[in-house]
Amino acid sequence: MRTLTIIITSLLYIGCLSTEAQVFYASKEFKQKGVIEYLSIWGELVHYWTNVRKTDVKLTCTGRESLGWDKVYFPNDPAKYKLNFKGKDMVLHHPDGEIQIFKRLPFVYCSNGFERKGVVEFLEVAENDQTFLYYTSQNKAKKIKLHNLGKTVFHSKGYRFPNSSIVYKILMPNKCGGAIFCMHPDGRKQYFKSYDWK
Repeated sequence: MRTLTIIITSLLYIGCLSTEAQVFYASKEFKQKGVIEYLSIWGELVHYWTNVRKTDVKLTCTGRESLGWDKVYFPNDPAKYKLNFKGKDMVLHHPDGEIQIFKRLPFVYCSNGFERKGVVEFLEVAENDQTFLYYTSQNKAKKIKLHNLGKTVFHSKGYRFPNSSIVYKILMPNKCGGAIFCMHPDGRKQYFKSYDWK
């Protein structure tokens, strides 16, 4: 668990991995065209689902190693898999020797209907973990990189949109990253919950 915590901390400066800091991974078209397979890791819990079969299944993981699990089983299947961290990604070793890479998905937070009914606002932690990308459900392709007035994503004096002097503060109410708050200059407090990739 200690090494897992170090990896997650280095990725997002999160103090721990708990039930509130769920990390998602995806593998596209490994065996079948058009199928995306997902893993979620939530402390010691590992779940699997696909874009075709969205009901997740809990994997049985034993034989804990410093960077993963030596024995991983799908429900009602005796075949033994192995699951390891490799940098930001996960590597699933199949019983037949095949190796499947699951890429880490970005940490995304969302807020529904705060400014306008039916519009979802997103804050995505940028690749370098130094700031956020802002976008909405109306235009997910247009991601706006916020200017960070501090050093790291959660240790900042505030954020500004490009070409704007208005400063917003983004706060994490707990050290494990399950949700964040955006403090608007007019005093409003906007809640962003952790985005569920299902």
